[in-house]
Amino acid sequence: MFAIMLFGVFLVLAIIFIKPKWGSLLIWPILFTYPHSWWFYRGFLPLNIGVDDLFCIFLFLVVVVRRNFIEGIPVRFGYAYWTISFFVLIASIANYCGALDTISAYRIVYFKDIMKLLVYWGLFYAILHCIDDIHDLKIQFTFFTMAAVLGAFIVTLQSYFPFQMEIFAAPDVLETRGLTYEGRAAGAFMNPNSAACVLVCATILMSAAITLQRTVYAKFLVYGMTFFLLTAIMVTRSRTGFFTIVITLVLMALLDHNRSVKNIARLTIVAGIMVALFFSGIRLMFQERIEVTYSAEAGWGANVLGRIDSWRSYFDTATTRDYFLGQGRLGGVNKNGIESHSAYVSFITVYGLGGVIWAIVTPILYFRKSWQLRKLPDRLVSAISSGGAWAIVAWGIYALAADAISAQYPRYILFYLIVLLDRTVWIAEHTVPEEEYSGTPLALDHDEHLPVGTSSHVIAS
Repeated sequence: MFAIMLFGVFLVLAIIFIKPKWGSLLIWPILFTYPHSWWFYRGFLPLNIGVDDLFCIFLFLVVVVRRNFIEGIPVRFGYAYWTISFFVLIASIANYCGALDTISAYRIVYFKDIMKLLVYWGLFYAILHCIDDIHDLKIQFTFFTMAAVLGAFIVTLQSYFPFQMEIFAAPDVLETRGLTYEGRAAGAFMNPNSAACVLVCATILMSAAITLQRTVYAKFLVYGMTFFLLTAIMVTRSRTGFFTIVITLVLMALLDHNRSVKNIARLTIVAGIMVALFFSGIRLMFQERIEVTYSAEAGWGANVLGRIDSWRSYFDTATTRDYFLGQGRLGGVNKNGIESHSAYVSFITVYGLGGVIWAIVTPILYFRKSWQLRKLPDRLVSAISSGGAWAIVAWGIYALAADAISAQYPRYILFYLIVLLDRTVWIAEHTVPEEEYSGTPLALDHDEHLPVGTSSHVIAS
């Protein structure tokens, strides 16, 4: 069995070396369906390095060799490159400072976090350099949403068949759970709240994708996948995820300038109500979770007062150096015994002054770039602009009550939305006639070569 798996891994890597763009598409089903527990308990690699990490590293090296050196694609210095690079630098400094405050034997764990950040950087560098034209943009958008649906399928199955699907659960959950299944469904996303964040953002992007469908059958299929994503969000029993999707959809229905988007948001709300009405088991599980929100008996980490206490604790224990240079994710957990449960608290107390500046500048630039694309005639560009903007809003709402910037999968989706928008802006600037571009052109990567096969007058649909 292991020999067959090993042969499959080498076959995939060989294919990616021949066609690097395929690797940028395969990464999403790999990340969202990776059986962490199965790999963890076999201990094949040191420091619990997974195949998903190795895949990201290999993809980065292939892109540098094949795309940058052999094909002559210049490094794409732009919004995504600098935004992600600065965060990796800020978070690495914070982790290093946190490592200085702990015993030398434990510092390797902090340095592993820094290595993980570098893996993130390499992954999104690779994706950034694998989207050349409108066709690549469409395929990338499709693969991500389909992979999220596949992850939602695993999350849902884990809820109903926990022991059969335990290879997808977080290893620490399996160790503490014992013989009875009491945990919330996390699936391939490992943490229920992180899973809910990705599923919520994928639902928003899927809602935007509905506007791209031309036939009734295609629309029906995408609506069905959206319904399935909503079901998976309920299955995680994540209160933060539930309130995030509700608030975001209501805002879309009220504020979006596009009538189609408004109608789709309203239909998605109706679909969510149908999930709650027709799936009584899911409704009751989630209702139990909601009921403990204000219960003093629920424990420090499960009720609202506990969350507020954790926020206060982070501010009380942060030192002057922490406010300037940060202390890293593990530094905050070690001092307070729990994560901050808010990305906004983490930006200040975990990542320091650099994190605060990054958190202010990044969304301002994102919405500025997104706004310039909203009125362009191409439907795909408009859908990615609108869906990405609302997905960022959802991420920001979710981040109020969860540390979305330190958690692995929410950080994946944030960086992905940044890369997707960056490439959409560049493609739009270089393929849309100037008289149709309803904003000031952005000076992104103007030294890049135009993608082969693209027109300087119209975006191919």
